[in-house]
Amino acid sequence: MLARVGRLERTDAPALSPFERDYGSLENMAAAWRAMMDAGTLDRLDGEHLITIIVRWHTDRCWDLWR
Repeated sequence: MLARVGRLERTDAPALSPFERDYGSLENMAAAWRAMMDAGTLDRLDGEHLITIIVRWHTDRCWDLWR
């Protein structure tokens, strides 16, 4: 019975977004992308727009709809 409850609790936990899974948090993702902007590997204007879009996407949980 306890094993079943444990499985239910794990399945009820909110899934991590791909960005939380890959970077640990949105803040870490933004920091990594800003570092790429500083290094010149990511365009500064495009990078800031992408960060804004992904934060909104994450907040609205749109990332979870494609599954």
